[in-house]
Amino acid sequence: MITLHPDDLYLYDEGDSIVMTAGVTPQTGVTYQWQYSEDDGVTWYSQMDNTLSGTIFTGSQSAQLSLYNIDKQFDNYLFRLVVTTPAYACGDSIYSDNARIILREIFIPNGFSPDDDGINDTWHITGIDRYQENHIEVYNRWEVKVYEADNYQIVTPEWDGTVNVNTLLLGTGQLPEGTYFYIIDLGEGKASRKPIKGYVYIRKPNR
Repeated sequence: MITLHPDDLYLYDEGDSIVMTAGVTPQTGVTYQWQYSEDDGVTWYSQMDNTLSGTIFTGSQSAQLSLYNIDKQFDNYLFRLVVTTPAYACGDSIYSDNARIILREIFIPNGFSPDDDGINDTWHITGIDRYQENHIEVYNRWEVKVYEADNYQIVTPEWDGTVNVNTLLLGTGQLPEGTYFYIIDLGEGKASRKPIKGYVYIRKPNR
């Protein structure tokens, strides 16, 4: 039996480090080999203790694999541990669940206050301008789309809480204070990368 922790490895910038640890039962009389896949698990390769694109790999033949100074090329890679019992003639191998590296180079604030005081007036998403084809959708509590943008912070200016879709239903102007649901597609064309989903709170000043 192999348990792998963590299963999704969220990073916020290149150069971060991560450790993947597997709990193996039994722990004696077995050999370890970490593998990686760059095509969402179609093809697997044995990982070695080496340095690739500046990223340092250690522990590739142990229960713990460490990656230091992670390069962006490893975004969305899968890793797994293969445990073999060579003492038995059949040499059966057991595979852990997959762990995925998700390099999320953006920071999404969970709120802003469009009150024209010059502080936090717009929804500034740090790093989203690195993704040239990003797409954003925002919905209200009734699942009605209230905002949509392509190339956010590249072509489209930062959102100030103003409705820009469904104006016949919602009217124009700024949205009321409340919590809204967003979907952000970074637009990289990777079928295995899921859109980022979450909530943003629009705070209005006390009158």
